[in-house]
Amino acid sequence: MIPVFAWERALQGRVARASARLVGLIRAVNIALAGEEVMTTAAPGLALAVLLTAGPSVAVLFLAAFLSARHVEAWAKGLAHRGRPRDEAENGLPSGDCAIVTIWASALLGWWAVLPIAFVMWARMALGAHWPLDTVIGVVMGLALIAPALVMR
Repeated sequence: MIPVFAWERALQGRVARASARLVGLIRAVNIALAGEEVMTTAAPGLALAVLLTAGPSVAVLFLAAFLSARHVEAWAKGLAHRGRPRDEAENGLPSGDCAIVTIWASALLGWWAVLPIAFVMWARMALGAHWPLDTVIGVVMGLALIAPALVMR
């Protein structure tokens, strides 16, 4: 089991307090950028956008990374056994939403990907779904999955 560090508790608390008035908006934008339901239906359109901008080989690698992300996330959560801020019994490490937004944003936006990735990291902490380290590891996981496509670009 990976412990939750004191700095994570402090940072997550500050983010949650600072975002308290905007929880509804944060939740809606998070779902639009990285929600499992939205991303599942958006996968073909995102793959087409990558195909048109980067070519077929990159699109295939993108689709493979995108579709495998939730499976890798589930496997990693089974290993980590680290609770969430709102529910210590539910595994939260790594953040699958952060991995998903990292994959599609990196493939389509280049360096501009930092903006939606940072927003989803903030949102996951503001909503009490993840500790800071969960979101960082989710981004690293997303980068590891999309790296072959980014290298071929």
